[in-house]
Amino acid sequence: MYGSGIQTLPDARTANGLLKSLVSEGKASEAKSLLHSLEERNCEITAFHYSTIVNAFRRASDWQTAVGMLTRMVQRKIQQDIVVYNQAINACARAASWQSALQLLAMLQGSLSPDSFTLNGVLAACSAGEQWQIGIQLISTMRALQMADAISFNSALRGCANSKQWSRALCLMQDMIEGLFSVDKITYTTVLSSLEHEWQLAMHLLQDMDRRQIQPDCLVCTAAVAICGRAFCWQEAARIFDQALAGGMPCDTPAYNALITAYGLGMQWEASLSLMHAMQGRKQADSITLSAAISACCDAGHWQSALRLLGATNQGRLNNSCYNAILGRCSWEAGLAVLDQMDLQKVEKDSLTYSTAIAALEQADKWEEAFRLLDERLVKTGDDRIRRPPFAPRSFLREVLPSEAGKALDLRRMVRSCSRASPIAFRVNPLKARQDVLDRLRRQGWQTSPLPWLGNGFLIQGRPPAGLSRPQLTGELYFQEPTSMLPAELLRLVMTESLAELKDPPSLTVLDLCAAPGSKSTQLGSWLMSMEPMGFLVANEPDEARAKKLDASLTRMAVTNSIVCTMDGRFISDLVPEAFDAVLVDVPCTCEGNVRKDATSLLRAAGTMRTGPAQHKEELVDRQQAILQSAWRALRPGGCLVYSTCTFDYWENEGQCMRFLSEMGQAEHPPIPIDVISYLGPLCGSGKANVGATQIMPHTFDVEGFFVSCFRKGRPCQNSRKQFEADGLRSSSQSLIEHFQLTAVSEEQSQEIQHLVSRTLGFEIDFSGRTLAESHGEIWMLPKLPPELAVLATAAKQPGVRVAVRLEDVLNLDDDLLLIAGEQAEKAKGMSNQDWAALNSGKEAGGKWSPSRSQRMARNRAMIQAATR
Repeated sequence: MYGSGIQTLPDARTANGLLKSLVSEGKASEAKSLLHSLEERNCEITAFHYSTIVNAFRRASDWQTAVGMLTRMVQRKIQQDIVVYNQAINACARAASWQSALQLLAMLQGSLSPDSFTLNGVLAACSAGEQWQIGIQLISTMRALQMADAISFNSALRGCANSKQWSRALCLMQDMIEGLFSVDKITYTTVLSSLEHEWQLAMHLLQDMDRRQIQPDCLVCTAAVAICGRAFCWQEAARIFDQALAGGMPCDTPAYNALITAYGLGMQWEASLSLMHAMQGRKQADSITLSAAISACCDAGHWQSALRLLGATNQGRLNNSCYNAILGRCSWEAGLAVLDQMDLQKVEKDSLTYSTAIAALEQADKWEEAFRLLDERLVKTGDDRIRRPPFAPRSFLREVLPSEAGKALDLRRMVRSCSRASPIAFRVNPLKARQDVLDRLRRQGWQTSPLPWLGNGFLIQGRPPAGLSRPQLTGELYFQEPTSMLPAELLRLVMTESLAELKDPPSLTVLDLCAAPGSKSTQLGSWLMSMEPMGFLVANEPDEARAKKLDASLTRMAVTNSIVCTMDGRFISDLVPEAFDAVLVDVPCTCEGNVRKDATSLLRAAGTMRTGPAQHKEELVDRQQAILQSAWRALRPGGCLVYSTCTFDYWENEGQCMRFLSEMGQAEHPPIPIDVISYLGPLCGSGKANVGATQIMPHTFDVEGFFVSCFRKGRPCQNSRKQFEADGLRSSSQSLIEHFQLTAVSEEQSQEIQHLVSRTLGFEIDFSGRTLAESHGEIWMLPKLPPELAVLATAAKQPGVRVAVRLEDVLNLDDDLLLIAGEQAEKAKGMSNQDWAALNSGKEAGGKWSPSRSQRMARNRAMIQAATR
């Protein structure tokens, strides 16, 4: 065998046979070594040799080597054919490497014509990489070239399904039917997998399968049951399952699991247990089955039954997911018993086990038990902590500041500062605050002093009066940590300087990529809406519940020229590459800097190491980097990006920036670090000019810990938005109207609403330059979405601000208008603080306002007393 001692040079026929033999045995690396040996000995190398090697690495799922061999083939000017490109593209598709597949497509178009296998391969790669937009474009191209088939459509459907774009999937399926392409079981299964809660559509698809005489299989049944379950329609889920069994379909374990989960979501815990028992003798229950049944019992308040189920189960089938399912749902006493059971059965406790159990104990104010678990987790890493506030792990004290003698005093000051309560600060909202707002606060007993780094930011001396203040409820003020105001202010300062260099400053488009709960978004929004011309804000938050709070904050602060999106920040640049003038990325982090208001934050985040992030932090650090790089790709050349965290961890801060500069250093527009201290001033921490950052420590200005950095994407340049307009893109209003199926309101109706606002609220609102549109009686004021961001209409949570609802031809104004107006509305004079609180809570979909600061600090004091007892 080659690579095991053969030294003689094989002739062409022998080499060909040997390559085939190695490839057929799955020895791709040995085949590659043989090819390199032939190259070194100047043997005649043909396209066959390279094609064979590329195919070998395709079969081995090694797409990088497959693409590398093809690139080498091109460099050696060996004649390629379409087959070798198809093999390399197929390898990329298997690994979801859609960028490489597109690059290969561009490479071959200079010398070869792609065939249907080529385009289907690229389509499969884009679908696997969740690039549904590119997939739809490819389908259009293939149809124009008459190269599309059912396989092409099913690949594009998978891309829509992977991204949960069910409306696009349904449109594609309709195109298939109208184009007389064959729809089959795979088509329906894929479309069903794109649905989340749309159970009526799932039922319609099942009926359509029956009408077309397409026999559903277990995958179809499982998908439909899961959709009904997520929509809390457990009866429909059970009916689908029962019909499948009655029809002789052999339902597998995932199908049973889907129905058990559906029962659980519908609070039918007894039905979940009955179905699990019915599986015996039919299908083998797995850990997912057990977790679903346990969750069903716990969610219905029957955690005792979940404990009995846990005890009666063969221990060999239990893993930590089964135990985690009950932790946090049962009483804290039962939770401790579950942890003891895990120790008895030698089941490893993971980070979710600890975090869930600790959260339950803290919720019950059982601080001693919570600290015991925190210490137990700490000991597993070979660490220890100090026994007084801020309860910092020893590893943290070693790593956060250098250990030289000159830094010992700084370390003592920091520890002392972390044990004190943090100062209270607020911002005055320039969009709504009346000129006498500070005088009114002083008359109520507030003592304020200006923040040194923000003109409209103020510190409160002592403690403000208890309860939520009226200026806060009406949107004149926004309470925010002092250091949390730095990222948006830094972005404003840098962009203001950049705009000053331009002859014709454009309106800015700004992205807040990790926006909830809204402190930085409202700060950015008030600046952008005060500009001339007015700027536009995109506030993104993938979590639906947090996105509601974000939208409520923007409405209360009157930031109306904005949209809230609910995308995964790691992929937003795929939708809008190089579309924003500025991006703020305040990533999810370990929140160590919040130690002054949460005494356990340092213990929860324990594990900082200079050699690399702790194991339980690796996933978080990688996610932060992916978000940061996506933000960079969404930034225009000449734009500015601010990255920030509220933690001390080196790998989330300076280490993250170093990695970013290294990985993006070879890009067309590499990041240029900006000297943050030159903009914010020397008061704002210690500068790290090599990564364009500053680290603010609690003892430097008696604040929370914070890290902020800034990068420019090349030199400032004239805005390219005019090019978008020249390219003939549809108006932004039209994209919102089409996506949300709205109808534009006439000028006469617009004036009618404007007069109604004036009469009812005593508030003048100007709709000029804004589009009003209606759907199902709801009338919306659309934002001035820039043309290049029109595609974001598909990711928007709602089309804009709902201004009125039409019921039986009678217009009723929406509460959002009163929230936007605040004290400027004449109606506000007759409203109490309780009225405003109820109005704000209603905006958050029936939620409650967060606990007051005094409540949070009281819990923190109880926590400290328990730990030092």
